[in-house]
Amino acid sequence: MPSLWLAWALMWAALNLTHPNARGDAPTLPQALAIAGIGALATGARERTPATLAVAFVTVALLIALAARASLGKSWAGGPAPIGPIVRTGLYARARHPIYIAIATGALATAAASRSPRDLIGAGMIASGLAWAAHDEDRAINLATRRASTRGEKVVQLDEWRE
Repeated sequence: MPSLWLAWALMWAALNLTHPNARGDAPTLPQALAIAGIGALATGARERTPATLAVAFVTVALLIALAARASLGKSWAGGPAPIGPIVRTGLYARARHPIYIAIATGALATAAASRSPRDLIGAGMIASGLAWAAHDEDRAINLATRRASTRGEKVVQLDEWRE
């Protein structure tokens, strides 16, 4: 499974570098934590052969993350700064942070299949980094919403996301 994570990380990085909204910013601390966790999974235990079910689960989770990223379209920012309106369609109609949920779920499936301490630590780093990043994104959206409302602009509140 390490090669699956490595291939996914390289593809994700390439998509980020070629996206029109790519700012070339250094990763935020939560993103760096998640990236380090992915690095641990990509170079993790090779001595155990993961169950076919775990490989399938991770593959589906990573494909869901890619589908969620694609549904963001021009709203993709590659960081906690909001760009455009809050997306509430597709996978975002079901979950506020489907990319983070999918990646963290895939990481936990990897750790459960391998039972390697390195993979467990990597999955924990990913889950922690993504939870932190989600919190930062929500805070940035709320701040942008407050600023826009003081200028009299019509904005969608984050708590209206599911309505």
